[in-house]
Amino acid sequence: ADPEIGELVADVMDKVGYNCIITVGESQSRQFEIEYGDEYGVVEIQVGAETKADLELKKRSVEKAISVAKLAVEEGIVPGGGIALLNTLSALEKITSKSEDESLGIRIVLQALEAPLRTIVSNTDHDFDMVITSISGRPKKPGSLRALFEKGRDERIGFDVLKGQPVDMFRTGIIDPVQVVINALENATSVAMMVFARMGT
Repeated sequence: ADPEIGELVADVMDKVGYNCIITVGESQSRQFEIEYGDEYGVVEIQVGAETKADLELKKRSVEKAISVAKLAVEEGIVPGGGIALLNTLSALEKITSKSEDESLGIRIVLQALEAPLRTIVSNTDHDFDMVITSISGRPKKPGSLRALFEKGRDERIGFDVLKGQPVDMFRTGIIDPVQVVINALENATSVAMMVFARMGT
């Protein structure tokens, strides 16, 4: 999300509270404008842009930022950038498969947990193995990542692809609402299960 938009929405919600109704309108200028209703019952964030396409894009970004911010307040937050999912890898060590189907299910979940960070890194010039080594403090070896993300590691540490270095995700503002991460994992797992099911037919 656009950092300027995220900061704008955060400032508004700090002032009016997350229960306030926030709508998105259009501004005649090219700048963001805020109109506060009586006693802050309703707030309108007015968006301006040079073109109609830019305007629609900005409006959708503001609407998404509002939705994400409210989810974060209601459900809590976790480190973003795919790190929260990797932090759960150690929990899978306790699961023992009793059948081929269960083993397949574990592999599906493992791939789903790794996918967000792999996707983020693939869109940059960074190497995935290097990123994993930098945030886990251990060299990545072929095979599962579970051993690198066992409990005891600082779970706030992730990788800032813009800075090209490991950072405290909370301090740098790289965070995700809990429910967004849960939904992403459930959706990724469902898609993977459908793919495997079709391959088996």
